[in-house]
Amino acid sequence: GSLASALPLTRAGRTRVYVGMGRYEESVDLEMPVAGLVIDGGWDVRGAVWRRDCARGRDGTLFASPTSVGGVIRNATGGLTLRNLTIATNPFTGPAPEGMSGRSSIGLVVRGEESVVVLENVVIHAGHGQAAGAAPSAPDAPEPVCDGVSGCRRDSMDGGGGVPGEPGYDGDAVMVSGTFDATGYHPVDGRNGAMGGNGGHGARGTWMSVDVAQCCMGGCSSSDNCMPACPAATLHLAGLCGCGGRAAAPGSGGRGGGASVALLVAERNAWVEARWSGLRSGHGGAGSRGGIPGRASMPTEGRV
Repeated sequence: GSLASALPLTRAGRTRVYVGMGRYEESVDLEMPVAGLVIDGGWDVRGAVWRRDCARGRDGTLFASPTSVGGVIRNATGGLTLRNLTIATNPFTGPAPEGMSGRSSIGLVVRGEESVVVLENVVIHAGHGQAAGAAPSAPDAPEPVCDGVSGCRRDSMDGGGGVPGEPGYDGDAVMVSGTFDATGYHPVDGRNGAMGGNGGHGARGTWMSVDVAQCCMGGCSSSDNCMPACPAATLHLAGLCGCGGRAAAPGSGGRGGGASVALLVAERNAWVEARWSGLRSGHGGAGSRGGIPGRASMPTEGRV
């Protein structure tokens, strides 16, 4: 009923797996297959009679992977032949979650040095790459440190508002910018925008010396109307300066889209030969737009 249940029966001298027509909801996953193994599809099975169905052939035997990878063959150093069948990936139903790069659709991966794989009348069909998730929202930047005394301006200017941050850069949708390795394709995410700057603190009020006449009520110099406890001179301390506004956090970079690859050979000295076969891929997934920066805050007022 499945390729997975048939493979343990193969051994030296038993190197043929014949597969009847039908749809098999499984990936073609082989680890160190027996030397000379042939997996041969396209058979019309009626009772005990097996006949080759030349009309439908490879289209009649479909391995429909439940994942975005149709099959993985590892360390087939003794040679492996896939014949008269189709391998297809499971399509993505939507973009990646927020903040995540798009995943790739890969029809068949061949790994392991000295692996030898022959495709005869086989179709490898990779679906479209997954679109990237949206760039994550920018968090609020930390408030600037301000105690109303340190870091204040020396002139009479007000504090400045926070400086806006840059938007994030778009995710890269160009496949050649990403990288491949044995685990698949790795897209390139866009860069984060630049952080905004905090606004400058305002200036403190000035120190002021007040004489007796200015201290008296009504502004007169007569001692009858003066405040009885008015000293000869009063020193008023400077007020606290207003604090500069908070910088805006930068926008996050957009995420990269996934690739669509029919056949990925992960080692240079692995050998794959295709005869009367088709390698079909879809389009790469779209990268997402760069994120919107956070908001800068306004400066606060100084205090007496």
